[in-house]
Amino acid sequence: MSQQELADKMNVSKMTISKYENNKLYPTSGMLIALSESLNVGIDYFFRETSVVLTPDVAYRKSPHLTEKDLGEIMAKSTDVLERQKEIMHIMNITLAKVPRKHIRSISTLEEIEKFTLELRKKWQLGLDPIENLMEVVENHGFCVGVIDAPKGFDAFTDVVDTDVPVIILQRNMPGDRQRFSLGHELGHFFIKNSGSLDVERMANQFAASLLVPREMLIRDLGERRTNISLDELCLLKHKYGASMQCLVYRMKDVGIIDISLMEEIILSFKRNGWDVKEPGDQIKPEEPMRMKLLVNRALSEGIISESKKRELLGEKISFEAECEAA
Repeated sequence: MSQQELADKMNVSKMTISKYENNKLYPTSGMLIALSESLNVGIDYFFRETSVVLTPDVAYRKSPHLTEKDLGEIMAKSTDVLERQKEIMHIMNITLAKVPRKHIRSISTLEEIEKFTLELRKKWQLGLDPIENLMEVVENHGFCVGVIDAPKGFDAFTDVVDTDVPVIILQRNMPGDRQRFSLGHELGHFFIKNSGSLDVERMANQFAASLLVPREMLIRDLGERRTNISLDELCLLKHKYGASMQCLVYRMKDVGIIDISLMEEIILSFKRNGWDVKEPGDQIKPEEPMRMKLLVNRALSEGIISESKKRELLGEKISFEAECEAA
């Protein structure tokens, strides 16, 4: 939202908004409430001492139909959630363990991605079993992860803030299988450096699929070669691996379990039935970052913060008086 758009929305001059931004004029309590409602942020946002600066031209996993206004909203909400995470870590005197740069790999072929995801699983002590909670694993290995209520068409992005802290922001309003794939996709962008002629988005997709569904395990579940796959099998595997049925079908083709004609036949049947938008059967619940909630509740239990500060840090709506007290 531009200064002029905000000024028009609040029925004040553009100069007034500019003075607020440059600390030359301080808004009244009523104006603070109006600002928070117009910008869709809590009042605590204006009192926060910690700050996070995201890369302006960060690459989004998104629909091309998102407007500049949509992207501005995504950046504002992302900054807000990351600043709240940074604040509680500062309060609790916690520093994130750095993600080892040696894990970042130059890749030129899809087969190298397969090998790399196996190495990463080994380094993260995941074995070959399905990853029960990918978001928890990612948080435990040095990433800041945030979920936001973003405009439809946004999935995720990754960035690095404060010099060396990797962050991943995800859409809250999406099925769990799609969310997990988006998280894996963004991990791919962080860990893989393209040293060949492969499309970077395809590489990130391959990383996500091979991380979530290891080749050896899929062959063990389905056999080396198949001429048909039932919907029941796809449903069972979806809930085993936390990956969409369509992801699994593409994965089967990449692994060599099915040929391209069967893959295309299955994908076409999904489109005919509208299952490419919403897959049949029980949906997988999206994951939530836990580190923030655990730290905030620990701080409250230890008497370090107040109840109102807890609600502020967790992004819950509270009264103006309570927000001022928390700030």
